[in-house]
Amino acid sequence: MTFRLIFAFLAAMPLAIAVSTPQGAVPIFDGRTLDGWQGTPGVWRVEDGAITAAIPEGGRLPRNEFLYWKDEVDDFDLTLEFRLTGHPSANSGIQFRSQKDETGHAKGYQADIDLGAKWLGCIYDEHGRAL
Repeated sequence: MTFRLIFAFLAAMPLAIAVSTPQGAVPIFDGRTLDGWQGTPGVWRVEDGAITAAIPEGGRLPRNEFLYWKDEVDDFDLTLEFRLTGHPSANSGIQFRSQKDETGHAKGYQADIDLGAKWLGCIYDEHGRAL
């Protein structure tokens, strides 16, 4: 079975992304564009070589936003760097072995990312078994 890589968004996003294959790492982000990715226009952008999204200060995100890698992957090692800024409760995550449901929401495993207060290092099953 193959799956898509999905980035969940609550505050900030990764700097570099590559999927490792037996032949070596294959970049899936070119550092300049969102070619190969699908997400809500106006939410996701490339800034200073990073996939970026932000909530305006004092604002709220009406719903989780997801950026989907268009191709399917089999077995993989995901390597990335991330930077998260903002309020101490800010968090984000990387969905893996997940599927896009009929509403556009991700369903599956998420490696949570926060500033270390609660979620950093947790695995969450989005629309599944939870934490």
